[in-house]
Amino acid sequence: MLRPSRMCRIDCLIPKEYEDKLTLSLQRRGSVEVEETRQKTKPGFMVEGESASDNLKKIDAYKGEIKRLIESFKPYQDKTGFLEGLMGVGGRKKENTHPTDSKALFTLIEEYLAGEGVWVRKLFDEKKKAEETIKQSEHELRKYGAYAKTQTSTRQLGESRLLYTLLGSIKTRKLPELTSKLNKKFRTKYILDLHPEAKSETPLTLTVSRQEKEDLKQLLKKTPLTLVEFPDIGRIDQWLAEKKQGVQETRRRLGELDKQLRGLSADHLPKLYLILELLENEENRNKTLTLCQNTDKTTVLRLWTPRRECEKTITQIKKSTENLCALEVESNPKNAPILLENPQILSSFELLTRLFALPRYNQIDPTLIIAPTFSIFFGLMLTDFFYGALLVTGSYLILCKYGDQSTGLRDLTIIFMACGVSSMFFGVLTGSYLGDFFGTYLYGGKPQDIALWLDPLHGSNTITLLVVACAGGFLHIYLGYLLGALDNIRAGNLKDALTKNLSWYVFAFGIILTALTQYPAANPMLPETLTLPSIALTSLGLILLFWGRGFIFLIEIISLVGSTLSYARLIALGLTTAGIALAFNFLSNIALQTPYVGVILAAVIFILGHIINILINTLGAFVHSLRLHYVEFFGTFYEGGGREFNPLEFKKKYTL
Repeated sequence: MLRPSRMCRIDCLIPKEYEDKLTLSLQRRGSVEVEETRQKTKPGFMVEGESASDNLKKIDAYKGEIKRLIESFKPYQDKTGFLEGLMGVGGRKKENTHPTDSKALFTLIEEYLAGEGVWVRKLFDEKKKAEETIKQSEHELRKYGAYAKTQTSTRQLGESRLLYTLLGSIKTRKLPELTSKLNKKFRTKYILDLHPEAKSETPLTLTVSRQEKEDLKQLLKKTPLTLVEFPDIGRIDQWLAEKKQGVQETRRRLGELDKQLRGLSADHLPKLYLILELLENEENRNKTLTLCQNTDKTTVLRLWTPRRECEKTITQIKKSTENLCALEVESNPKNAPILLENPQILSSFELLTRLFALPRYNQIDPTLIIAPTFSIFFGLMLTDFFYGALLVTGSYLILCKYGDQSTGLRDLTIIFMACGVSSMFFGVLTGSYLGDFFGTYLYGGKPQDIALWLDPLHGSNTITLLVVACAGGFLHIYLGYLLGALDNIRAGNLKDALTKNLSWYVFAFGIILTALTQYPAANPMLPETLTLPSIALTSLGLILLFWGRGFIFLIEIISLVGSTLSYARLIALGLTTAGIALAFNFLSNIALQTPYVGVILAAVIFILGHIINILINTLGAFVHSLRLHYVEFFGTFYEGGGREFNPLEFKKKYTL
């Protein structure tokens, strides 16, 4: 606690033939990180060379094939609920499948792809071909559909020994103009067959003698006639009818394929996701090997593991390599990767620390402090017993159903459960049960009457709570200065601990003593007794601050005041929660007086109003609690910048 887990570094030289066996055993254990060593040589120990796994290309090819099958099956996947989709979880069945090595995994995949996979791919290929056929046919039907009643054969179009025939369409309103021009030019020496199919366009076939071909072309240049060219298909009406029937038959077959594939998806999708996860784990292991320096005969690995796991890791290395290894262990390394280590009850709050930044290896881990203060601040801003109870209940249900599927979701629900308990606690203290619903409308009095402490909306209680919030904020900030001092003392920076951290305590005590000298009524001797110590402490504090920070300490004093007042948001949001609840209760009571529909209207306003209130203020309480920690609290001591411990492990989303 208060520090990241202590780490040890193990540099090991092993025969190359054991690298697969060792990394596979380390991956199964999941508590060792492999660091890149290709550019970090150590004279006399590290060796030159390169290492690359030949399996990576094969894995990449397999992944591509499996992903294509998954994407093909996705349209047939059972739809998840809105919340499941939002949280990225769902009903997943895990299987206890762990191939012993790369060869066993590749055999498993090849058996699937050569067996069931062949049949599945054929179905998808047939489906794709059917969709393309339908798309092409529908395009042709749209393009030529207006000529569905045209009995002309395409072989008759164009120029023959005696005639010249063309096919086209013209806007219906322009048809009289065309007829007039044809009569004027050719009199009766032409054939015009109309095939009315649409109101705006009129398809037609126009035939003239071969000698009149050029005259017709000249005439059509001045006429808005759209010519259509058909492929060699025979009679147009028959071809279009066959095309339409073909689309219907292909759609029927496509429906059968969809039904068949939907039935197969329930069995194949989980299997494909499982294979993909196994491939990704194997890819991760092989990529890890590419980080290691090697020669034709040897491989060098740099391993990081928690100090408590060091002996077990050494034993595992020796066992996996049959004692054919050279090891060098560093128990007090610098710049080690960061593994946060807190009691199980607090470990979920590590999520909040990670959201900001991981601490450096020798820096304080603030999770132990964040856990209680974040919950308290949240409870002060969402101050209602029933709101907290709903938050606890909802978070607990989500945790029970999906907690094993997502570590982040599990941590978040536990945080919200703790915050909900805090809201319930402060709701009881302030007498807030759905706002003033219990105190005013059920009890017949006021929330102050049932509050164990005080109602923030009653009398001058708001000022009291404001003072309490700012005082708590002042203590919270000064706790940060204390942690900063501990950090500097541990690092041997005694001057910084004194001038940048503890100097604020000296200055604060001096100011407090100065303030006490202004109230002599309690003890007439106080002013005379405390005057010199208060002046001395205040002056000493200012000197230390100037020594550590220069004249910028004047700005930091103003910043300290601003940061302290920033904690007033705790009461502001608490008043907002209570005020909005009170307003909706009042509106519901008014709506209740409405004839006939009063009860229904009041219920709708009451339920929707409180749902809106809890959603808005839960978000506000969470964000502002984070802000007070990340800006005001962390600004006094915490920098972050650590590199997260990233062990070689099996990702277990679909495997046990």
